[in-house]
Amino acid sequence: MPNPQCVCMTTFPEHVRRARVAAGQTQQQTAERAGIEQSAVSLAETWGVGGSTPRQVLALGRALDLPEPVQTLGLADRPPRGLRRATLDRCEQTS
Repeated sequence: MPNPQCVCMTTFPEHVRRARVAAGQTQQQTAERAGIEQSAVSLAETWGVGGSTPRQVLALGRALDLPEPVQTLGLADRPPRGLRRATLDRCEQTS
């Protein structure tokens, strides 16, 4: 059950991580399948410095069979100001 005190949203990084884990792949395996560096997968999953390039977003989408709307989300998705990773982690643990 979602935490009512937490504004939970499904972001592109969450979609990528969930799809990768569901596929039973490591970040390295996903990177190889997508034709990108493992660090790009890590950045895509954590909103890392610089974020993902459009090419990386589309490559990840194809490699993980993400639906087109999720890929589009990845092209526009950016971390909301002030939203910390710990907040998202708490949301995942309570859902």
